[in-house]
Amino acid sequence: MASIKLATLNINGLTSPTRVAMLEAFLRLQEIDILLLQEVTQHILDNLHGYTTHYNIGTTMRGTAIVTRDEIQLVNVSKLPSGRAIAAKFREVWIINIYAPAAQHAGKNANSSTTLNWHTCYEMHQKT
Repeated sequence: MASIKLATLNINGLTSPTRVAMLEAFLRLQEIDILLLQEVTQHILDNLHGYTTHYNIGTTMRGTAIVTRDEIQLVNVSKLPSGRAIAAKFREVWIINIYAPAAQHAGKNANSSTTLNWHTCYEMHQKT
């Protein structure tokens, strides 16, 4: 595999079967190798033939996911308990997917422990 096609998409809590089918069609039509998703609320891509999904739906219920073609092997998958970040290593490259909502969408608990801690994300991928 000489080059990798990577895409990122905020799916805004996508659950509709029609929209899930549209997402799958996009993935296949564009021949995406690695897809980073934000605002994942359910395991909606479990039956995606030819792809593996690594979910991180944590305490915020607005999580992240990394979807890869089956032949792409991720290692050292790390997750923040809040669900707001997931990281993994592919070959010699760290892939870090972060969902950081705007302050007005973070809710009244914006300063709580579920809020993304950027330093923690950095440390998460430095461990390996």
